[in-house]
Amino acid sequence: MISEGPWVFVGIPNFVKTWNTQNLMELSLSGPVGQVYALAVINDMLFTGTQDGSILVWKFNLTANCFEPAASLKGHSHGVVSLVVGANRLYSGSMDNTIRVWNLETLQCLQTLSEHTSVVMSVLC
Repeated sequence: MISEGPWVFVGIPNFVKTWNTQNLMELSLSGPVGQVYALAVINDMLFTGTQDGSILVWKFNLTANCFEPAASLKGHSHGVVSLVVGANRLYSGSMDNTIRVWNLETLQCLQTLSEHTSVVMSVLC
């Protein structure tokens, strides 16, 4: 669970539940496969690390007042259990023993750090 501004996000199996604490709006974002292990927010983008190794990205559409699917970042072979944003990058830690570094503008993987001997439970930037 994380909160950003008026929004609260909770990852559950196959969904992300969102609540806006100012207008009491509730949304269910479908798309994740399996458990949602990690969440990160930067500007108007929500990132979710999922059990199947994907990182799903939603952008907030101010006109429609909702989150819309924007991208699915592929590269991890096992669940993504940690996400952190820093230095204009997204860092993802996975059960595949790697950290991937993603460009926030292009949403492309820039680097894979693969010298870990076990799951990368947390990443700090």
